[in-house]
Amino acid sequence: MYGDEFKEMARQRALKMIEEGTHNMLGGEIQRSRVKAGTHNFLGGKIQREMNLRRSADGTHPNKIQVTCPFCNKTGGKSNMKRYHFDKCKNSPTYFPNLIKCPHCDVTGVNQYNMYRWHFDNCKYKIIDF
Repeated sequence: MYGDEFKEMARQRALKMIEEGTHNMLGGEIQRSRVKAGTHNFLGGKIQREMNLRRSADGTHPNKIQVTCPFCNKTGGKSNMKRYHFDKCKNSPTYFPNLIKCPHCDVTGVNQYNMYRWHFDNCKYKIIDF
């Protein structure tokens, strides 16, 4: 929508306000000291990029940390493993899905819809009254 020239003008205006200490996102003394040191993230400069590259090379960047599941030895990124895998790992001793049990033959299943669709009506131990 806006050209590169407008974006550059807005960036220069924001940097000037940060240097003067009048930017509305600058709060207290901690932020002002970070601006003076050149490490504030609003500056988005060379220091932040160098720090991110160094953390990526060291393997300490949050996106680069790899963890392994202790139950199934699957390896993946820390945030994705915490979000999706650890609570749902089927080899975990604490993983108890909602099991559903057949009233006729005591077969258990994890997916209740499949049990209703395929097993309950077709169970060979089901007693049919005529």
